[in-house]
Amino acid sequence: MENNANPTRRIVIEKLDDDLHGVAFSGGKKYVVKGALKGELVEVEELKTSGTAVVCRLKNVIKPSADRVESPCRLSAKCGGCTLLSLPYDKQLAAKTALVKRKFVALGFSDISPCIGFNVSNYRNKVHICFGFDNNKITAGFFDEYTHEVLNVPNCLCHGDWYHVLYKTLIGWAVDNRVPIYNPKSKKGVLRFAVARCIDNRLMLSLVMTKFQSCDYKSLYATLLKFFSEVALYVNENGEFTNEVFSGKFIHIAGAKALKGNLAGIEYSLSPDSFFQVNTRVAEKIYGDVLAQVMGAGADKIVDLFSGIGITSAMFARAGFDVESVEIVKAAVDNAKTIAVKNEAQDKITFRVGDCLQELKKVTAGRDSVFFVDPPRAGLGDAVVNAITIFSPKSVIYLSCNLKTLLPDLQAFLSRGYSIASVTPYDMFPATAHVETLVCLYRKS
Repeated sequence: MENNANPTRRIVIEKLDDDLHGVAFSGGKKYVVKGALKGELVEVEELKTSGTAVVCRLKNVIKPSADRVESPCRLSAKCGGCTLLSLPYDKQLAAKTALVKRKFVALGFSDISPCIGFNVSNYRNKVHICFGFDNNKITAGFFDEYTHEVLNVPNCLCHGDWYHVLYKTLIGWAVDNRVPIYNPKSKKGVLRFAVARCIDNRLMLSLVMTKFQSCDYKSLYATLLKFFSEVALYVNENGEFTNEVFSGKFIHIAGAKALKGNLAGIEYSLSPDSFFQVNTRVAEKIYGDVLAQVMGAGADKIVDLFSGIGITSAMFARAGFDVESVEIVKAAVDNAKTIAVKNEAQDKITFRVGDCLQELKKVTAGRDSVFFVDPPRAGLGDAVVNAITIFSPKSVIYLSCNLKTLLPDLQAFLSRGYSIASVTPYDMFPATAHVETLVCLYRKS
C-alpha cells in the first residue's frame, strides 16, 4: 500500500550514478531515483534519507528522455529486478561501457572495449520463486521491492516460456495438495521457495520447505515431464529463519540427480546448490575470450583461483595446460572432479580445497604461469593480491562481478609491477545495472 505521508517533489535528473540510477541535486541534497533517465523531469516520492542522500521512488515521468521506451513488463516498476527496461538495449550497453570507462580513468586506463551483450529476453536459466497469498489464493513470483510482499508474476521476460509452465504447475500442485504456504511474518507454513534451473529444456527444481511435507510429488514430477525433456526434483529442508535460501539438507525426490549441459565445449553436471552463471550465452563468450587470452600469453601453467565447479579448469586442461585449481567449497570441488573425468582432463588438473590464501602457499607456479581469478563480490583483497604477485606470473586475468572491489584490487596489482593490457565489460544481466568486467594484466618486466 502506498504511503501518502512520504513527501513528493519534482526534480530534473542530471546524470546516472554507479548503479545506473537517476540522480538530481537540489537544496544541498542528492536525490537518487531508480528507473529515471538523464534529462527527465520526474515526480518522486522520498523514501529514505541518509545524510544528504535521499532515496526516492519514481512516481511519474513528466517530461521523458528522448531515449525512453515503454517497458515491455507491466510489473517492472514494482519488481525492481530490471531497472533499465525503459532504455533501448544499445543505450544500456553504452551506459555500462561509460560506467566502466569512468571508473578506470582513475587508474590511468581509458581504452575500454564496448560492452558485449546479447539482447535476448529469456536469458536467465535460473529462477528463485517466492510464494504468498492474495484474496485467499496462492500466488507465486518475486518480492515487491518497496512493500516486500510477494508479487504474483505469471510470466517473466527474463526467463521465457519455461517460467510460465513452472508457475502454473507449481500453483496447481500446491492447491491440489493443500500445501501450507510459509508466512514470513507469522513464521507458519511449510513451502517457502522454489528454486529452478532450466538448460536445453532440462529442469532441476528444488522445493524449499521448513520441514519435509508428505505430498503427491509423483504428480508434480509427472506434470513437469510433459513439458521438459528431463526433470530432477528435490526438496531442501530449511527451517532456519535466515537470509540463506538453502540449508545443506537436500532430499532427492524423483528423476535425474544432476542437470547436464555443455558450456564452452565442456560437458558438465550440476547439483542443486552448484554455482553456475545464469546467462549461458554471455558466460560462453567470456570463457572463450579468457581462453584466447591464456593461449596468447604463452603460459606453461594456469592457476585457476575461485574455480567453482571447475568448468574453466577443465577448459584450460583440454587446451593442453597443466592446471592448479583452487576452491574453498568442497561440494564444488567434488563437482569439478566429476567434470574433469567426464572431459578426460583429470590428469592435467591438481585440485586444492581450502581458503585461497592458505592454498596459494601450496601452489607451484613460476614466472611463465598465468593466474585466472574469478572471485566473489568481495574481491581478492590486498593479502591475496600480494600472494599472487609473489609468484610473478607473466599475466593475471581477472573476471569481476563487482567494480567496487575490482578497482582497489587492480590498484594493488599496479603497485606491484603489473600493467593493464585490456578491459572488456560484459552484460551478464540485461536491463540491470550489473556489469561483468574482464581485465587482463601483464608483468612489466
